[in-house]
Amino acid sequence: MSNKEKSIIDQLNTAQQSQIEQNRKRLVPILSSIVFCATHDLTIRGKLSCSGNFHDLLKFCVESGDSVLSEHLSTCHSKSKYTSHRIQNEFILLCGNVLCDQIIREVNSSLSFSLLTDETFDIAGIEQLSIGVRYVDSSKTIREEFLGFTTNIRCSWYSYLYFDFC
Repeated sequence: MSNKEKSIIDQLNTAQQSQIEQNRKRLVPILSSIVFCATHDLTIRGKLSCSGNFHDLLKFCVESGDSVLSEHLSTCHSKSKYTSHRIQNEFILLCGNVLCDQIIREVNSSLSFSLLTDETFDIAGIEQLSIGVRYVDSSKTIREEFLGFTTNIRCSWYSYLYFDFC
């Protein structure tokens, strides 16, 4: 009774928390490389799946002494490296969602805003609608932000409502 050890459930939870922390540490340089490419307008992938700025940045991080990334890339199974194009696309989508949520929170806290839209066709002839917003931020500066594209336009240009703003 005096030897108080953690219960099995607590021990499993502690092990699970430790694994979660390790996985997060492994993903930080991978996600940082994608964000770096995005913020500097660099392409992520090259002609081959294992070439391009993303993989070059990962190699640079390893050469610079990132022991966590080096251990991760050298010891993990090839299917759990989290560097494939599918994972890259997933990270890009998640980053876009975070940015959109942040912009929407700023817009909701602003005094006024306007919705900006423009319709165009892409190279495949698919109709796209770009959606943006213009608003006054907390420092009284007018900002304009792009929110995204949608291809689910159900009506053509001639069936839009016409509003006369006279």
